[in-house]
Amino acid sequence: MDETECTEENVTNDVEPENTTTVYPPTNAFVDTITLELLMNKNHYNRYISKKDPSKYNEKMQYNRNIEKYKEAILELTERLLDDPDLQITTDVNSIFDAYTKRIIDYLQMKEMESADDDTMFGSIEPSKYVPTPRPAIHSYWGKEKIVKKQFF
Repeated sequence: MDETECTEENVTNDVEPENTTTVYPPTNAFVDTITLELLMNKNHYNRYISKKDPSKYNEKMQYNRNIEKYKEAILELTERLLDDPDLQITTDVNSIFDAYTKRIIDYLQMKEMESADDDTMFGSIEPSKYVPTPRPAIHSYWGKEKIVKKQFF
């Protein structure tokens, strides 16, 4: 039996380590898609998708039809969950509902803060009683006519 020395040159490792993930940089197509989704308004984006990717557009239209079809059931289930937050539907539905309601509450609290800021900044200011006096006419250096600046208040 021939014993071979174990060195880096003669050891091969055919097994990749677990928990390794290859991260590829985003492609231009990916960046373009994300940019379009985030920066276009929904109507323009839907028209764009209907021409460029009809299958994705059809999926979106089917999703919208499903929302319309199940609208009453969605509202009824949502109302039941709002009335009884401990009601167990499914783990997924309950966790998504919790996340949804937290986001809605955050949104509403931000709106309240914005409204309070507006009231604080502008609510206590009384309308001005200042009446502007008309300015005298300014003569032009380039001509003989008068230049009259009008104030708009």
